[in-house]
Amino acid sequence: MLEIRRGDGTFVRARSELPGALARAGSDVSHFAEARAALEPALARLAAERATPEAIARIAEALELRSRTDGEEWLDADVAVHEAVAAASGNPILFEVYTALLPQLCEYVRRDAQRDGSARRDPRGHEELLDAIRRGDADAAAASARGNLERAAEGDALD
Repeated sequence: MLEIRRGDGTFVRARSELPGALARAGSDVSHFAEARAALEPALARLAAERATPEAIARIAEALELRSRTDGEEWLDADVAVHEAVAAASGNPILFEVYTALLPQLCEYVRRDAQRDGSARRDPRGHEELLDAIRRGDADAAAASARGNLERAAEGDALD
């Protein structure tokens, strides 16, 4: 995590060992899907309970950008939506675990976007998630996140 260079100083190489550990654990799609199913509804629930106006604004901005872009920009905006929801949860441990999964999420979404019939730019589940977070409705936020994951598993939406 720290790199010591004689004569130059000490440099931070990584914030956490978690991304490396996840990469070493393998990239089985079913394990990744299980991790998302465990984390995303919990993060959405906590975001609905704890999100500040600033956190809600970040989710809304990322979602708005996601709706008007495509390609790599769309992927970046989609990741930003997920990361903003995780940050809005107010739980730094869950945020760290979830953001360590984001590189794999990007790779799966990128692969999915290349297949025929891909439902890119499908906002389902994201606007209703934002609405639930704005209302402070934890049950609806968790249900929206679960629904989004179910659609992704069915191939109706990418994320």
